[in-house]
Amino acid sequence: MPFKDPEVRRQYVRDRRARQTPEQRAAYNKQCSEYGKKNRAKRSAYQREWIRKNRAKKSAYSVKANKRWKERHPEEAKRRAKIQYERHFPRIKFNVQRRKARLRGAEGSHTRKEWLAKVIEHRWLCFYCKAELTIETLTKDHLIPIVRGGRDDVGNLAPACLSCNASKQDKTVEEFVKILSSKLS
Repeated sequence: MPFKDPEVRRQYVRDRRARQTPEQRAAYNKQCSEYGKKNRAKRSAYQREWIRKNRAKKSAYSVKANKRWKERHPEEAKRRAKIQYERHFPRIKFNVQRRKARLRGAEGSHTRKEWLAKVIEHRWLCFYCKAELTIETLTKDHLIPIVRGGRDDVGNLAPACLSCNASKQDKTVEEFVKILSSKLS
């Protein structure tokens, strides 16, 4: 097709299909289907080779195509992004927290399974105020803060609600418990 403009190309295809009778369309679809079945392996090999040679071009095209689709379907794009975020939220949150600890120069590490085992051990309750936690309210608190030389391994972690973790900041457990008890008295 000699048309560079995608909208002109789409209109050309629409017009061509409108001129075809249902029998012609069925025959054309059958012909395409048979060709596809006959040459599936050859086509797949060609596509893989083309992508290997033109990875940057393919990536740039995909980014542009996704951006155009999102501009044409903003509501659907928002809906899909929300579903994707909800599906991957726990993993994303865990990776962000682990990355922050690494950037602060913390030694030690832990897996997501170890962290979830620790949360279950604490019965999904905040270590400090015993509030019930959900995946959205759960935060990872370092008992000995990383800025004070604490490690980022599971032995130095406790589940905390966002309020307690934000209030604790860089205090040790003992210092924070004193502050909590003075507020309650």
